[in-house]
Amino acid sequence: MEQMIQYGNIILIILTVIVVTFLFRWGKEEGQSTLKLFMYFLVSCAIIPVYASYTRDKGDFELWVPAGFIAVVMYLVIRNKQQPLKYKASLLGLAVAGVLLLRQYNILPF
Repeated sequence: MEQMIQYGNIILIILTVIVVTFLFRWGKEEGQSTLKLFMYFLVSCAIIPVYASYTRDKGDFELWVPAGFIAVVMYLVIRNKQQPLKYKASLLGLAVAGVLLLRQYNILPF
């Protein structure tokens, strides 16, 4: 089990390096502020529980949703921002939110 945790930490570090590399590369290519892209990414990573059920027989259940991604996309659509980099950063945030959801539901071993 300890080896799985160590491999999990290595995988998370690799994913972090990949995400940061993408954000910096996209920001430099388009002349966009990297800080703004990073903020769109961070907000898109947010997950929150929207439903919780607690019973003695069946245990606990919580339904988690990537609310940050939903909020960012709604903001971009409402403001009519046609900037593909912000959509890319928010999709990258959705991918990280997906990993966080898998960890929340104990599907991933790390």
